[in-house]
Amino acid sequence: MLFCKLKTALITSILTWLFCIGLITVGGIIYKLMGGEGEISVAIGGSFLMIIYLIPAIIIIGIPISVAADQLTSESNHRKFYSYIVHNGVGIFLFLLVFSNSKIVNTLDYLISTSPWLLIVVTSASLFWRFDEKAKLKSMQFSVNV
Repeated sequence: MLFCKLKTALITSILTWLFCIGLITVGGIIYKLMGGEGEISVAIGGSFLMIIYLIPAIIIIGIPISVAADQLTSESNHRKFYSYIVHNGVGIFLFLLVFSNSKIVNTLDYLISTSPWLLIVVTSASLFWRFDEKAKLKSMQFSVNV
C-alpha cells in the first residue's frame, strides 16, 4: 500500500509541477499583455525549481492525508466522495493556515494574490485523490483475479 501511495505522490508531484509551469506562463503572458513591466522569465524559470518543493511536500503531507482519508471513509457508502472532501478539505485548511499568517485575509488584493496558490493546492489534492482511487481500483481488480 505504501508503495502505491508513494507512486501516486510522485505522479501527482510531476503533474502539479507541469500545471504550475503552465499557470505561471499564462499568468506572465497576461501580465505582459496588460502592460506589466518587468521580466517574467524569472518567474517562469523559478517555476522549474518548484519540483524541489513539490515532491517532498506532496510526499510528507499527501501520503498521511490519503491514509487518514482511507481510514476515515472505509466504511461509508459514499467513500469516494468523502475521501475527495477529506483530500481537498485538508489541503484548503493547510493553505489557509499558511497564508492567513502572512496578511489580513479579508482584502481583495490578498485574495487575488493567493488564488493561484489555492488553485495549485486544489489541483494537487484532486490529482492525488484521482490517482489514489485508480490505484485502489486496480489493486481490487488484481486481488479478485488472483
